[in-house]
Amino acid sequence: MLLNIIEDELPIGQRGWLAVMTKFNKCTIQSGRPKRKQTPPETKFKQLMKTTKPTGDGVCPPEIKQAHHINSLINERAGTRDLGDSNFNDADGGRTGPSSNDNGLPQLEPRVAIARSAHNEAPPPAAMLVELQ
Repeated sequence: MLLNIIEDELPIGQRGWLAVMTKFNKCTIQSGRPKRKQTPPETKFKQLMKTTKPTGDGVCPPEIKQAHHINSLINERAGTRDLGDSNFNDADGGRTGPSSNDNGLPQLEPRVAIARSAHNEAPPPAAMLVELQ
């Protein structure tokens, strides 16, 4: 039920998860279950996303597969995608230097600000001032 609601909404940000929570609460109330706060549906989905496929000949549970599919739909809607190091190298032809979008401008060296202050000696104790007078 929760994954179907998330798939219908494809939440991006707080408003999206608020809509999921609202629909989820309507369904839970109809089922005779208590209302939930906003974070439990989001937390449950993220928990399903963190679940990895079992090692060996293990079969990935269908709800985990569905959660991963929904997550890819959410990322597609948001315009995001996972990038590995090889994706970055492929995008610039494997070069590690300046990109071709520099417009011929020279590369500036990064500057580091160094805070300096004058070190003042501590004033003499009051007893020494009396002796000096």
